[in-house]
Amino acid sequence: MRSPLLCPALSSQQPSSARMRSNCGDAFPERWKRALLASLLTLATFGAAFPCPSLAASASKPTAAQQQKAHQKAQAAKAHQKAHAKKAAAYKAHAKKAAAYKAHAKKAAAYKAHAKKAAAYKAHAKKAAAYKAHAKKAAARQNHVARARLSASQTRLVAFSTVFNPKKAKRTLNMRLAIRAINGKVIPSGGVFSLNGAVGERTQARGYRTAIIFKNRKKVFDLGGGVSQVTGALFNAAVLAGLPIVQYRTHTRPVHYLPIGRDATVSWGHFDMKFRNNTSAPLRIRYTIRGDRITASLFGKKTPGQKVSLAVRQQKVGPNHIQAQLYRTFRRNGRVVKKELVGRSDYNWKDETPD
Repeated sequence: MRSPLLCPALSSQQPSSARMRSNCGDAFPERWKRALLASLLTLATFGAAFPCPSLAASASKPTAAQQQKAHQKAQAAKAHQKAHAKKAAAYKAHAKKAAAYKAHAKKAAAYKAHAKKAAAYKAHAKKAAAYKAHAKKAAARQNHVARARLSASQTRLVAFSTVFNPKKAKRTLNMRLAIRAINGKVIPSGGVFSLNGAVGERTQARGYRTAIIFKNRKKVFDLGGGVSQVTGALFNAAVLAGLPIVQYRTHTRPVHYLPIGRDATVSWGHFDMKFRNNTSAPLRIRYTIRGDRITASLFGKKTPGQKVSLAVRQQKVGPNHIQAQLYRTFRRNGRVVKKELVGRSDYNWKDETPD
């Protein structure tokens, strides 16, 4: 079989040079040239895929220089990997420090905000204290002005007395504590006096002791017994002075030191005794204790020719039940100018001996 890679003219005989040139020129058309080129490429590919064993063996054995070079490369790669790991660890530590710094900065910012709030609170407290001191000074100044105005016209408007038993030591002590808290109080023109506000809460820490009071229509021992007698004396003085009564309440049973309908009692947090200064000048309260008698007096500007009288109407509803109404009459220069109802009382108690 004739190989397609050989020239047909060369396979049969040895031609002359001219003939050879003529035959070869005719025998190698373009398609043959392309076939020859494809065969050469196939042989080159086959040789690369299946190298010669002897050549491969000789190529697989590196020289000492190659081994040293490969060792150096491995060492360099190892050193590079170690340096990279070191850099990665350093970066990780740096990131950790950065996170810690960020957390610290956050805490510092929170602390700064807290310190700012504390400073604002401190400034507010300082302002509040200054305001309180200013209010205290203003009240003292107002009281001083009221006393100065009062001293210019020291007139006793009214005095009212009640009798007590000095042998009841705890009750007497409670009365003295209440009188000490009220005595000397000045009520400005238009101001309202509150007995609970002046005396304060009756507690053991403030020196008050247990004595008889009326509670739930019965006699019981409780702190502050006796303060109601101090209240009743001042109530009658205010009523007789012609002052408007803002609030008052009688006992649930009659008392021995005041007529029916003219007593007054107080209870911390429940009910109070209040009256208003409707005069054009300040009023001053003064108490005196002599023997078995306490006297409540009011000093201020007297209305010329005015006199006030009181009357009580009472009805017995049952064995231990009395209702009463307190009326007040104003006279000026002997002429009645006004009559009014001050308040109503309802005494309803259990069967015990009245105090």
